[in-house]
Amino acid sequence: LAALPALLVKIPIESLKQKKQAQGFESQVNSNSSQTLAIIYQGGVAQALREVGFNSAQLVIFASTSGTPALRGAFAAALAALLTHPFDVVKTTAMTSTSMEPVNDFALATKILRTQGPIAFTRGLGPRVLHTAIGGAAFFAYL
Repeated sequence: LAALPALLVKIPIESLKQKKQAQGFESQVNSNSSQTLAIIYQGGVAQALREVGFNSAQLVIFASTSGTPALRGAFAAALAALLTHPFDVVKTTAMTSTSMEPVNDFALATKILRTQGPIAFTRGLGPRVLHTAIGGAAFFAYL
């Protein structure tokens, strides 16, 4: 839960980055600047659930495994990324939305499940698991 205050800054920065990469932010701001704050916090609930879930799972998994810190860290990070990846899919989908209205994360998750099926929540899983495993190994090896 200590990560939650940091999300007040992290969410809009991540959202702006995602929107810039998808080239949708300028058109949203220019067309309806009164909703800019709501638009840059799109995906915030999913990101908060991802961050808290990932951090909690990673630490519990790390503490309950044996081996070298680097291997335990890689395993813990990879498994935590696997478990929290559906939140990441919802976050990214919300943040890259070109909708002029704020997106409800729970409604978006339901829509993804209904229209694309459960497999949609695995999009981008491989690269996320790989990069978090590497990061977890480095972090816990030097902790």
